[in-house]
Amino acid sequence: MGWSALVFAVGAGVALAVGGAGLYVAMGLGIVAVAVGSVGFRQRATSARVRLASAGAVGLGAVLLMVAFVKYGLVLLAIDQMTQMVAG
Repeated sequence: MGWSALVFAVGAGVALAVGGAGLYVAMGLGIVAVAVGSVGFRQRATSARVRLASAGAVGLGAVLLMVAFVKYGLVLLAIDQMTQMVAG
């Protein structure tokens, strides 16, 4: 689970860099990375490498998820400013 969570987190980073609809994909992959990573970290029977990869995926996924939310908020602010400019 740890390695797949890390792949989801890296995929969120790539999707965030693409732009456009990649923002929403990044949000989804970030949520999945945090969820799968936290489940993988809690499994005590796995090796330390897998648990460490899970913890890294939780951290990376959470940071990328926050960046995606900030980017989404900035897009909403820009749209609001444009509508105010058009309205007069």
